[in-house]
Amino acid sequence: MQPSTKVTYVLRPGAYKVRWRLVEHINALDLDGNTPYEVIVRPYKSSRSMEQNNLLHSWLREIAEETGHTVEEIKDYVCSEYLGSREYLGINGTPKRRLVTTSELSVEEMSALIERVAQLGAEQGVQLPELKYG
Repeated sequence: MQPSTKVTYVLRPGAYKVRWRLVEHINALDLDGNTPYEVIVRPYKSSRSMEQNNLLHSWLREIAEETGHTVEEIKDYVCSEYLGSREYLGINGTPKRRLVTTSELSVEEMSALIERVAQLGAEQGVQLPELKYG
């Protein structure tokens, strides 16, 4: 495996083979070279589903058409109002902020956002199509 390749392992209870492959992968890294490596361990959360993403974007299009905004303007509004922003250090080391994006959300977080967008549509008098998602 190439050192620059990003690899993600999901460790579930009893997943001893996966745990062993992870340990082997870490042991195979050249830690005597000049390349640093980042290892992140955190609780796993499943990301939003494609059905949720499709539903959200169809509703954003409906709201945009009815309000005279672009889809990107509505999406920016929704992300800034309901998801907020994250701080990070820019290339020159100065603090910067960026909007949290829907691709960062779990299934549960995306469900909550979809409910808020439905409420936003109702407040704006927009008839949103009733679509089902998983």
